[in-house]
Amino acid sequence: MSKRVSRRSENEPVTHKLRFNVPAAIASLLIAYGLASWAINTGNLLLYGLTLFCITWAISRIVLGVRYALGR
Repeated sequence: MSKRVSRRSENEPVTHKLRFNVPAAIASLLIAYGLASWAINTGNLLLYGLTLFCITWAISRIVLGVRYALGR
């Protein structure tokens, strides 16, 4: 019989690993929380934009982490 070949390569990028996605999403959400409170205090629109960027980036990391975990 032939040896079964794994679908996942050994040289996966670090951004596809579950160990990276979950802490990165948590850190991004904490940064977004800090930026949001700072934006509320100052009324700066740039800080609101950075907050939205951090939230969308965290959501994308969560989605990638879930896809990786379910794809195993």
